[in-house]
Amino acid sequence: MKVLLVVSPFFNDIYKFFPLGIAYIASALKHANIAYEICDMNSTGMTVEDFDNFWRERKGESDVVAISSMINNYYRTKQIVHSVRSNSPETPVIVGGKIVNVDKTILFEDLKPDILVIGDGEETIINVLNRIN
Repeated sequence: MKVLLVVSPFFNDIYKFFPLGIAYIASALKHANIAYEICDMNSTGMTVEDFDNFWRERKGESDVVAISSMINNYYRTKQIVHSVRSNSPETPVIVGGKIVNVDKTILFEDLKPDILVIGDGEETIINVLNRIN
């Protein structure tokens, strides 16, 4: 199994932060011997359109997509989920991060992820991936 960890892009270039949450998730995956790749759309300057091309070219290389996002990245996160769904609808999509602090019903209905992770995800991601596998 291989997981693509995606850091959803911020709405402007003013805010650039090290993706600490994704780093913790990557560490947990490494410890559990689960292959992963990080796609930090902020540090690379990748747009949603770039991600769509990236995913189309590489679909099948990752079994699961896990997206970390904040609420101010909602629209871009929705576009990322849509890109995954459009190009490989069988790929499970997990969404976590501060974005999950809003109404979960709205997130499920509008973003359409398979799974929302509330709170710290280091243990949760391993449990979820074991069930998917």
